[in-house]
Amino acid sequence: MALPEGFNWFLIFLTVALSLILVAVNIYILIHYQHPDDANQAWFPKIVVVFGLWLAMAMVLLFPLDVANRAACSFSIVESSCKFTLPMQQMWQACFITSLVMTFFFIPFTLFFYEGDSDYSIGMRIKSAFMWTLAMAVVLGLAIGVAYGLAGYVQYPTQELTSGLLPLDQLPALAANYSTTCIIPGQGMTGFNTTGSTASRDQLCTAFGTKFVGQTWTVRVSFPVYVMAIQSVMGWILFLVFAGWGMFAAPLDWIFQYAGRPKAVITKSEYIDRARGLAMRAKEIKATADLLKKQDREAGRNRHWRSQFRALQRQLLQLEDDEVALDSVFPQVSLWFTTVMFACDWVSAPC
Repeated sequence: MALPEGFNWFLIFLTVALSLILVAVNIYILIHYQHPDDANQAWFPKIVVVFGLWLAMAMVLLFPLDVANRAACSFSIVESSCKFTLPMQQMWQACFITSLVMTFFFIPFTLFFYEGDSDYSIGMRIKSAFMWTLAMAVVLGLAIGVAYGLAGYVQYPTQELTSGLLPLDQLPALAANYSTTCIIPGQGMTGFNTTGSTASRDQLCTAFGTKFVGQTWTVRVSFPVYVMAIQSVMGWILFLVFAGWGMFAAPLDWIFQYAGRPKAVITKSEYIDRARGLAMRAKEIKATADLLKKQDREAGRNRHWRSQFRALQRQLLQLEDDEVALDSVFPQVSLWFTTVMFACDWVSAPC
């Protein structure tokens, strides 16, 4: 059985292979940059992150894929008559619609869910996140719907050409009588001419003249195409803002990082002393956490308890930053050595 014209198995294989490679790359990025405390948990936001990164990269790779898909048929073949390897129009629309759903539904829902009040149960957090996401969806739907209803049109400026009508066998007589092969409106053969035209009749049927009747065609675009246009405009605006700010802020960040680098390293004994100080602070944080757990079981979580809990979180973050800073001034230390030092000071045992 002969393959249809324009069919290319290599292009299909390449698309599938690149999709799998992108999944693997994004999983590696997630594992590399995730916090150690998030390992083997919070699977739903991780799936959202991996799929979001995959979708962003796939939409960039759709450009060369579209070019390669167009080259599957000879350029001498009319595009509407070519059976392409991949349905690129449907793929573009699917990617843009999926990007819209991810940006305004799944990602906000994930943020609302995992940033919800810790006092809520799982069901209450899901309900709260769903209500916030639904409110955002309603506002977005009204904005897009009203804009589509009022401005969802495309305008094509055109130049009108008008001609009379003649049977094919009378065209030689037309050239002999009027010294032209253009059927001028109002001057065609009886029964076949066009009358009622008042604007430069001798110029209305030829594309080589200078006098035309201009018209503008207004056509309603399909909703997927309209969404693609809106997303493209919003994407370019956000890209210009954040890319411009990033190009300005990144060098400053590198300069500040270089200026704040450790000027000198410390000795092993000084490192041990500082590490013991961090361990003592860790013990105090653990004692405070145990006390908050006891208060939670006995009296519940009131405003004072939440205030203490937020303060405890700030202390824990500061402790982690101080540990990173300590490791930077004594780079010879190993992770095993640090763990042993913290463990010894935690149980108050000599090492």
